[in-house]
Amino acid sequence: MEYVSKKEVKPWRAMFHKWMKNIRPKVKEKGITFTYRLVGSAKRNLVIRHHNQGFDCDYQIFIQRNSKALSPKEIKLLFKSVIDEVCVVDCFEPCENSTSSLTIKMVDKAQSKVRVGYDVVILQETDEGLKILRCQNKGTKKESFVLELLPDMTNMSAKLAKIKGKKQCDKLRERYYNKKTNYNGEKKSFQLLNEAINEVLQLK
Repeated sequence: MEYVSKKEVKPWRAMFHKWMKNIRPKVKEKGITFTYRLVGSAKRNLVIRHHNQGFDCDYQIFIQRNSKALSPKEIKLLFKSVIDEVCVVDCFEPCENSTSSLTIKMVDKAQSKVRVGYDVVILQETDEGLKILRCQNKGTKKESFVLELLPDMTNMSAKLAKIKGKKQCDKLRERYYNKKTNYNGEKKSFQLLNEAINEVLQLK
């Protein structure tokens, strides 16, 4: 594993921006308006390349309006459908509909490895707080789509700003790297980064 330069990540960020621009009118026809933002490691120049999995960028899509009252399942499948339309044109595989995200990958089939990917989660602000669109009991007869309250990760940027100096920055890179290396579960890069930030601040 190794860290990826900001220069190498930049064109892939631009590609995602292009996709979002193209899908916006398509989802608006279905009553959905949204914003999106880059989060996690790519936003902070902490992208890690895996040996056979390339590297990924994490994005959050925020539902602003749902004027036709689409269900969580309809929203997830709508975004999968419109993203599939644009990403396959750029030689990406169709989205993988995982538990909490849409995963988009460019696969180098000759070398049987992933070149680059995106993990995209769909969020919506509610009276109870920020919720993430998740698939429960995936692949079973009880499969369902719900909006689930997201663990509190507020003030992540403010906390990151408290990490200053080479010593602390090196500790953050080391802890985040270790988490990415050792974790194989459902947590996304931005969640692991948040954990690493909290741990480094506790050491102060």
